[in-house]
Parts: sequence; structure tokens; C-alpha cells
Amino acid sequence: MTLRTRPSEQSPAQPAGTDPRGRSTDPLALIGAVLLCGSLILSACSDSTEKGSDPVDSREPTTTAVGQVDPEEPVMLAAIPPMGWNSWNQVRCHDLTEDVVKRAADAIVEHGLDDVGYEYVVVDDCWQAPTRDASGELVANPETFPSGMKALSDYIHDKGLKFGLYLVPGSTTCAMTWDGYQAEGIGSLGHERQDAEMLEAIEADYLKYDWCDADVNDGLERVAAFTQMRDELRRLDRPIVYSISEYGKTQPWTWAPGIANLWRTTGDITPHWLTVAGIIDSQADLADYAGPGGWNDPDMLQVGNGDMTPD
Repeated sequence: MTLRTRPSEQSPAQPAGTDPRGRSTDPLALIGAVLLCGSLILSACSDSTEKGSDPVDSREPTTTAVGQVDPEEPVMLAAIPPMGWNSWNQVRCHDLTEDVVKRAADAIVEHGLDDVGYEYVVVDDCWQAPTRDASGELVANPETFPSGMKALSDYIHDKGLKFGLYLVPGSTTCAMTWDGYQAEGIGSLGHERQDAEMLEAIEADYLKYDWCDADVNDGLERVAAFTQMRDELRRLDRPIVYSISEYGKTQPWTWAPGIANLWRTTGDITPHWLTVAGIIDSQADLADYAGPGGWNDPDMLQVGNGDMTPD
């Protein structure tokens, strides 16, 4: 499976009730790309932890992956598998706007999904302006996110949800490579501390840190690069769930515990049952690597996407 499938390589199937791109026109499709680790194959993501279990870490505070903790009362990040919505599988790059994200958040609350644990709204690639500003800060694309990321974060929080954002450890994002997103210098390479502090400034709760061939493009090494951002997040006063994605290529379940709160275990999912079934099968032997504070992440659900049906 490729790192990012180009739109032309997606299934051409357009069943009834979908738009010309094969996406459902039902309002529930707005919640289409929920985190797969959250519900579809929870047994592969977790040990025996159940929703509602005590989120207080009984281990030493230093074992918490990221975020500052009170040594008197250490609170574990991601005590249960994080669940929510991610923009990528719904709209990919060029259809991403702040209105899309707001409608997704609205739908989560309107349909009561927040009551069953779907609480994160994560903005994936292509939120960034084509270049950093004069001070080297990442800023929102003024055409698609005219209100800025802090305003969007506030909107999400006002609904009782949590806000997540996408960064990459190298110089090039995946959409720059696979979707023709015209940008330069928007990766976190050389800006790790600055970008971590930006997350704190906009009050983000979740970071998706996506590899995007940083070894090929920039000569980076996975463990070192992902650990560097973990260390920057630990400096912050704000706890941020840390999700890393290198597509399971180097078996991150064997080295990512203690670095991240969740780690991708597979290549990109597509909205076809054979892909979903194959991912389920591939997770069967990984449950022992997961537990409170650190989870296997077999990519996202495909609710309302492509040619998937309720059957």
C-alpha cells in the first residue's frame, strides 16, 4: 500500500447517495473518518481496558508519554484509545476548509457521538499557509481557514470537544508529495520547538505527526525524530496527546511505547471492505503491545466514504 494514494487511484464506484467523488451526501458522512482504533477493532488496539476506566496513571509519572504531570497526582494521557474525526479520509487536501471542520464538530455533537467517546476533531494536512510567516511560525491558510487555527480551536472547545492538528517531522508534508499541495518549508524540521509552542498557543489537545518519507527526503531516523517532538511536547504546560504515523513499516509497536500515545500500525486504509478486513486481520497479534497511555492505531474508520455500505 502506498504512503498516500492519489485521487485518481481511488475506487471509481459511485453508489446511490454519494456525490461525484463517491462520498456520502448523508449528514452522518460528516463524521466519516473516525479513528479506527476507537471502535471497529478495539480488541486489536487494547488490552482489557474498558471505557470509563480510571485515567489516573498508577505507574511512575515519567512513563507518561507526553505532557506535564503533577507528581502528586499524575494523570495519564490517552488512558483509553482516543476517538474522534480526522479530515483526511473525508476531504483529503484540496476540499479542506474551516467550515468542513466546523460541520464535522457540529455533527458529532448533534448525533450524540461525543456521549460515547468521540471527542477529538483533528485537522489533517493542508491547513497550513504555503509558507511560514516572517518569524518562522506556521500559520493557517488564509483562503481556507480565514479565522485562523486559534479561532477554530475555540469553536471546537466550545462544543465540549478537543482539537487536534497535523505536523510532519521532515521538510515535506504528504499532501505536498501526493496531492500537489503547493507549499515550501511547512514541515517541522528545524522548527520542532517553535511548532510545539504553536500547538500550545492555539490550545491544541492532540498532535498527529506524520512521517511522509522524512528518511528519504531529509535523512531523518524515525525513533530520533519522533522522540525529539515528544521531548518538545513534554516541555509544555499543556498536555497534548501524541500520535505518530510511520505506517507500521518498522514495527513501531515494539519501540514507540514511551515515545507516543498511539502509533500507526498499517499503511493507509481505503474505503473498501477488503482493505478494512485485511487491517483487522493484521492486528490480531498486536494487542499485547497496547494499553493505557499507548495504543496501536490501525488507521481510521471509513463511515460514509467511497463504496462502503452498512452491510
